[in-house]
Amino acid sequence: MHPKMPRIGEPTSLANHVEGPQGIYRELPLAACTPLVLKHHYSHRLPSVVKLCYGDVIYGPPRVTRACCLFSMATGRWQDQLWELTRLVRLPDYREPLTKLVSKAIGHIRKHSMTDLIVSFADSEEDHHGGIYQACSWIYDGMRGTRLDGFNIDGVFVPARTVNATYGTSSEVELPKLLNGQSVEPHYDCGKHCYWKPLTKSGMRKAVALGLGSRPYPKPMLGTTRIGNGEIATNARVGADHRRKGIVTLPSVGRAVERDLDALRGLRLGQDAAADGGLDLPNGAKENPGS
Repeated sequence: MHPKMPRIGEPTSLANHVEGPQGIYRELPLAACTPLVLKHHYSHRLPSVVKLCYGDVIYGPPRVTRACCLFSMATGRWQDQLWELTRLVRLPDYREPLTKLVSKAIGHIRKHSMTDLIVSFADSEEDHHGGIYQACSWIYDGMRGTRLDGFNIDGVFVPARTVNATYGTSSEVELPKLLNGQSVEPHYDCGKHCYWKPLTKSGMRKAVALGLGSRPYPKPMLGTTRIGNGEIATNARVGADHRRKGIVTLPSVGRAVERDLDALRGLRLGQDAAADGGLDLPNGAKENPGS
């Protein structure tokens, strides 16, 4: 039998939570966050391999999840290496700063030693530049190029990970053969801003070994430029006082990490070659869901 959840203002013995002005910040089951993500996140879908859901919740009745962030296993070249903040969403009338939610979630992860490095992506196609990550002092790696993120099958967008899991391939060449008679059009994103957050010294060493860098924060999108076959928003100006904002000094790669660099570089080169050659990568490695 589950214990009765406390109402706002009542004493509580629940562990690992922090009371907010109107709600409670705590780890949540995925089911408590699913309606919010499906209705209010621009993707309207859940990420894969969710490792942690953390949110601001009011225990009613009724119980209401007002805002939440979801962390998943990072896909692609970082698979099984680190976590990714894949969803950050709130109710339209939510007034608490999302930076507070992200900071408390990171504190929860650090306290319980869940992982030592987190990445996240701001989707330029949605005019996101990562202002929340900047306010939380995340490190900016740079703008990633366009990539295949899914297919329009008979006019319905299907993420590359879902395509790969369903049909066993996300190849632009092989998928139309399998779906003979159906309209199959590859869809490319417009590039994403990559941010990362080390939670420990080992996380910082891992980031350096993975090739993550530190660059000036981008400003909000003020113009557009064309890259690949997609149109993306980009910065129209960068002031002199902004050219070094967000840059941190990264440590040198230590011997403990240096011996793993060749293997990591080999993994990245192999996956890049597979992507260039249209080969299939396991577990939908070509998709990278953004937050």
